[in-house]
Amino acid sequence: MFWADLLCAGHCHSKQADWHLNALLQFRHKAMWAPSAQRHLLRRAKRAATSALMVLNLSLACVAVPSLAHAQTPPSDQAAQTYHLEVIINSQPTNLIGAFQMGPNSDLSAQRSELRELGLDAPGDDPAAYVKLSELSGVTYTYDESTQKVEIQAPDSVRVVHNYDARGGDKTVTAATSDFGMVVNYDLYASGLSEDVVRRAFDFSGVNLTLDSRIFGPMGTFSQSAILGSTTLDNVDALRLDTTWNFSDQDTQISYRAGDVISGGLAWTRPIRLGGAQIQRDFALRPDLVTVPLPKFSGSAALPSTVDVYVNNLKAYSQQVGSGPFEISNLPVVTNGGAARIVLNDAAGRQTTSELPFYVSPRLLREGLLDFSAEVGFPRYLYGLESWKYDSKFAASASLKYGLTDDVTLEAHTEFSQDLANAGVGMSFRTGDFGVASLAVAGSFKDGNAGALVYAAFDTEFWDGIGLHLSTQRTFGEYDDLASTTGITEAGLTNDSLGLGATRYAQLVSLRPPKAIDTASLSLPLRFDNSSLSLSYVHVDYELEDDSHILGLSYTRPLWDGASAYVSAFADLGDTSGSGVFAGVSIPLGGSSSAIVGVASNGNNVSPSVSASKSLDSTPGSYGWRVDVTEGDVAQNSAAVAVRTEYARVEAGVRNRGKGVDGTLDISGAFAAIGGDVFATNRIDDAFAVVDTGYADTQVLYENRPAGRTGSSGKLLVPGLRAYQKNLIAVDPLTLPMNAELPTTAHIVAPADRAGVSVNMRAKDISRSGLVVLTDAKGEFLAPGTAGTVTETGEAFIVGYDGQAYIAELKSHNTLVVSADQGSCSATYAFQGNADTPSATGPVVCQ
Repeated sequence: MFWADLLCAGHCHSKQADWHLNALLQFRHKAMWAPSAQRHLLRRAKRAATSALMVLNLSLACVAVPSLAHAQTPPSDQAAQTYHLEVIINSQPTNLIGAFQMGPNSDLSAQRSELRELGLDAPGDDPAAYVKLSELSGVTYTYDESTQKVEIQAPDSVRVVHNYDARGGDKTVTAATSDFGMVVNYDLYASGLSEDVVRRAFDFSGVNLTLDSRIFGPMGTFSQSAILGSTTLDNVDALRLDTTWNFSDQDTQISYRAGDVISGGLAWTRPIRLGGAQIQRDFALRPDLVTVPLPKFSGSAALPSTVDVYVNNLKAYSQQVGSGPFEISNLPVVTNGGAARIVLNDAAGRQTTSELPFYVSPRLLREGLLDFSAEVGFPRYLYGLESWKYDSKFAASASLKYGLTDDVTLEAHTEFSQDLANAGVGMSFRTGDFGVASLAVAGSFKDGNAGALVYAAFDTEFWDGIGLHLSTQRTFGEYDDLASTTGITEAGLTNDSLGLGATRYAQLVSLRPPKAIDTASLSLPLRFDNSSLSLSYVHVDYELEDDSHILGLSYTRPLWDGASAYVSAFADLGDTSGSGVFAGVSIPLGGSSSAIVGVASNGNNVSPSVSASKSLDSTPGSYGWRVDVTEGDVAQNSAAVAVRTEYARVEAGVRNRGKGVDGTLDISGAFAAIGGDVFATNRIDDAFAVVDTGYADTQVLYENRPAGRTGSSGKLLVPGLRAYQKNLIAVDPLTLPMNAELPTTAHIVAPADRAGVSVNMRAKDISRSGLVVLTDAKGEFLAPGTAGTVTETGEAFIVGYDGQAYIAELKSHNTLVVSADQGSCSATYAFQGNADTPSATGPVVCQ
């Protein structure tokens, strides 16, 4: 009775019921003109409808008991009432209805969460707390009782900023999968030599077999690489390269490795090979993750507008925005610098344009991202020469990068062994909108000797495409790192054991970083000539050798119909004999064929050359070739032809140098085993899928492009899948027999790195299906929609027009039971179809 007294007292003849009904009518009206209103519009309108009905019911109660209704008068400080009002902000309809409370002084207030949904950002943390509109800075409002609207004027400072991600698309992450299987990549290379190819056949020179094998499954990938070689065919030498187990956790973007690993590092550190364990951040596990800070654009629209982003005068992105402040993040730009043109077109036809300079660098990490690598183990020596040469001393290293902000990335590195301690810190930071600078300092201590390293770099791009890179590195004292302390002297080798001269051996054993490394490069797009020019300078101060000062120049210019000219030159300022010039013209010959006419000069030797080639693509059945003719002090001519089959790539070539002729043969491919099947195919370096349709000669598509046809087993191996990304595998149903039915024509898979997945798309055999025409005892077709069941299989079916019923699985003898409005009937049907096409039989009498 409290609510009845409260609502009836002084209100039975007021406008409160009208207000709630008006809110309900507004909702019904909005449901017609704004079908895209958000879901909370329904919720609020329902509350309004409920309030209206309650007020009406209680008003009727007031009429029935007027003495009770007027027995009490509400106090002057009665509780605030809730109103559901249409909200207009800065003269623009929001198409939303907000729940407000009106206090004794006609002040409107709403919950903080409610205001945020309406587009107003009220300070504070408690989402359920009520905030008066008059308390928001710069906000004024007008309440219209007759239309149940509230018109709010609010500055951008208190409005919610609408965020738009320019990447768009589906950002859901598909969990990567891996079935159990194995891949063995091989490359067989053989060569022969003939002093007189006309009179004498080729003499065997040698044969090498490079093997790269891996076993994969849900628990990771175990890989092994090796080289087998022989020059006599009597003795075979074996060289082990790498043995590694790798497991990647996609959720944390962390990879774990054990075996032969390469240490991680930074721009101012040097990696080494170890036999041990490694834990490393791997952002490649999440291809959807943007690790580099991309430019963002903020603005405000008075009216609903369209924002167009142009990069290099090409539209890169378009987004519709509502009125009020907005921010577009992750603008689609490439690395290095430039300027994006932002064009805002509002609903009134007005256009505003602004320029957004940017510089994107891979040296920076997005705010909050952490990249790291940590390794422990025993340093490895003479990789590629010895199979099991490891140091007996333990070593460890760790590197870290952290995005402190989008403009500042911190770096740290440490490494140590039994007789070495090394540590350093660094940072990369944005210098405004036109470049990125990097600074680092490190120190080392070994056997009582200390040293230091200082590194600095700067990258920028200005004046419409001019790129500049500067870097310098200096070492002081006796600076050491793991790369220097685990040199070949630590392996117990001498110049005699390697067969090296004393001078060369002294150079090798001094593996400390150079005392100074200075680099500078400048790239200039020559707009007036539609060409580009690049200049470079490198200075290296070796500890035991003379300084080197290398100048480099390259120039390219497009010519006609895809042809281009190039010039490349280098010079060692400390050694006049160490210079050279290369120049030429590249001419397309159509398709994937091209020719190059050029000349090379190195000191006093000038060598003109002509070459032509056709590249070999990844499609089985494609072929390529190459012809090279070079003149000079020693003439050299060569030719080769290659062909790619479904099972391998084969290349044969000959080369003439002086009087001798070399002949080579190279065969590369792979064997893959998965799901009990073995496939011979081309080399598989990434992920792959085996598609099973159950039928031979079925066309399989990868990303809507033909990938091949299934073999006699009904399966096809599809290589080249993108690891940890969505890959679309499809089957062309028109290439299946008439009696085959696919459960689905497309499948999306996301394989793990260098792993394989089985894709089951086996088609169902419907050769024992049939179309049966059913009639009643009078010969009339059974009514459409009549349901029936096959007694022998339990399969349900529906009768269509003209009494036709499709039954997917039929036995030799079938009893069909049909339930109709007039009663049930049954029919017997003997299946007499064939194995090629579905059968059609009838009429069959149901009685």
